[in-house]
Amino acid sequence: MDSSEYKYLFGPVPSRRLGRSLGIDLIPFKTCSFNCVYCQLGPTQNLTPERREWVPTSDVLEEFEAWLDAGGEADTITLAGSGEPTLHLGFGDILDDIRQQLKSRGLARKTSPCKPSVRICLLSNGSLLHLPEVSRGAAAADVVKLTFSAPDETIWRQVHRCTPGLHFDDMFESYLVFRNRFDGELWLEVMLLDGINASDEQVRRLADMAARIRPDRIQLNTVVRPPAVPYVKAVSKERMEALKGFFDPPAEVIGEYKGPALPELQLTRSDILALVARHPATTDEVAEFFGLHPNEVLKHMQALLEQNRLRATAQGGKTYYVPADSSQKAPR
Repeated sequence: MDSSEYKYLFGPVPSRRLGRSLGIDLIPFKTCSFNCVYCQLGPTQNLTPERREWVPTSDVLEEFEAWLDAGGEADTITLAGSGEPTLHLGFGDILDDIRQQLKSRGLARKTSPCKPSVRICLLSNGSLLHLPEVSRGAAAADVVKLTFSAPDETIWRQVHRCTPGLHFDDMFESYLVFRNRFDGELWLEVMLLDGINASDEQVRRLADMAARIRPDRIQLNTVVRPPAVPYVKAVSKERMEALKGFFDPPAEVIGEYKGPALPELQLTRSDILALVARHPATTDEVAEFFGLHPNEVLKHMQALLEQNRLRATAQGGKTYYVPADSSQKAPR
């Protein structure tokens, strides 16, 4: 199967947290239980807590097997993408099957100290973790990264604008219970937004609650790419560095991706669209990812702009590129 034929797999894409991450997208574009003000993909179009088989489980697994058969390589296999992955009824079964496929090829995590391991990761907003079936499914991952960006219900709703019926206290309690049952790595991502949740008092409260969850890693992030709501402002790098010491364990400040370019990758315009559909990027970032000179990438960018398939948007003094029709996934 040619990469352009994949419907549910994307990447590997450069991740600031996970290296080269093969994404597996189980949810239609911008279907989520949150409508976060900072989301780089724009406003949620289908705000829902409904769990169902949004895409066929068997088709997802067939694509992953085809990717392996084609010699695909990645540091991490990640359930993430266009919406909240735990909305898919079969996400836990998909994690289990991925592990079996990796194990059969000697690639599963911890199968051999002599082989590089491939991590299986779930990126979740944590909104549904209070459901027993979601907690059981999440436990099939090696790494579970949960969003934790508010110390109370008021700020939580301001930041995430969640679907009715979800509550901060339920979410926080579910994090505590999951930590006690989960023997993998639990990461918390704290998205700090200037003027919303980044005061000393707010961050100290966040840090105290995070310590009760006992995560393996805490990662501080802020707005880098254009957010869903224009008024959202980034926290300065200096401020982020000052705030990381509030946390135990000390938080990491997440920076831009600095990993290796993918080897022997032929750039096509569909590749660019597939990348920026979920990771809005600058010309330099696209060039670094594909291991090409920025001038070569710029030619493709200009052609896509002229064809109205790409648009430019400014954020933090940089120009980021996204698909012109941001309501649709980029073709692959």
